[in-house]
Amino acid sequence: MKAPPKMKAVYHSTQRLSGLFCCLLGFCLLASTNAWAVVSQNDGEQGSADNDDPLESRVDLVMVLDDQKINLLRQSGGLQVTVPDSYRDRINSLVIKQRESFLDQPLVLPDDAERVGDKVLCNIDQSILSHLHFQPIRIQIYHSNFESVLIRFKADEQILPSQLQFDSSKDSVLVWANLKDGRSLPGMIENGRAIKFQSQLGERAVPWESISMVELGDKNVILLANGDRLAGKLLVQQFEWLTRWGTRTFDISDLDSITRSGPDSRKIEKSANQNRKQSKQ
Repeated sequence: MKAPPKMKAVYHSTQRLSGLFCCLLGFCLLASTNAWAVVSQNDGEQGSADNDDPLESRVDLVMVLDDQKINLLRQSGGLQVTVPDSYRDRINSLVIKQRESFLDQPLVLPDDAERVGDKVLCNIDQSILSHLHFQPIRIQIYHSNFESVLIRFKADEQILPSQLQFDSSKDSVLVWANLKDGRSLPGMIENGRAIKFQSQLGERAVPWESISMVELGDKNVILLANGDRLAGKLLVQQFEWLTRWGTRTFDISDLDSITRSGPDSRKIEKSANQNRKQSKQ
C-alpha cells in the first residue's frame, strides 16, 4: 500500500498567557502558555504505510521564546506547554527558537529531559538562553504519552560553565560576537587577551577589560569603558571563539561588532524591525 504524500503537521494555537500557577515540583511559580507549534521532523519522503518504525511519524515540539517570554521564564522559573492528544505518542524533541523565522540547524543538547508524572521536564540555564541569539536549541525527548512539557529555568549568572577549558592569561574575557545577520554568540576569544589595533599613534594592544565595544564596519572603532574612542584598523582577520559547545571561527567580515555586556542592542532592534516587516507582508 502506497503511503500518502508527506505533509508537515503544524499545530498553532493562539498566543496567550494563562497566568501563574503553583507547580508541585519545588512549589515554584510557573507560567503556562499555548504559544507553540508542532512541526514534522521528517525531511524525506514517507516510507511504506506498513513501516513499523515509530520514528517515521515522530514530530518536534517547537516553541518560540521572544524577549517577553524569556523575561517571563526568568521571573517565574518556568513555562509549560500542553501537548495535543493526537501528538502525545509522537513527540521526538523540544526545539526552542528565539524567533519564528530562525531556520538554522539547531544545536542538539545532551539528554536533559526527565519524565515526572504526566509531564516531561526540560531544564535550561542562562548559557542556553544566551545561545538562542545564535541558533535554535534541540532537547531530545525519549518518553511518550505525556500531557505537557515543562521548561524549567535554572538561575545561574555564569553564561559559560566553569569546566570550560580556557587560559585566562592568554584568552579574552567573556565577549559577544555580533554577526551581520543579526545573530549573537557569547564566548572567549582564543589567544585574544588584548586586541591588536593600528591607530594614528601606532600599533597598540588594548586589553578587553578596558573595552566596551569594538565596531567592525568600513572603519574599526574601539569604544573604551571610560568613553574614549580609538579609530584605526584591527590587525587580525579571524577570531577563534571558545564557547560552551566548542570552538567557532569568525572572519572579521562576518562581524558587525564585539561587545562586552551582552548582544549589541542596536542589532537586536534592527533584526526585530525586519522580522516585524516580514510578518506584515
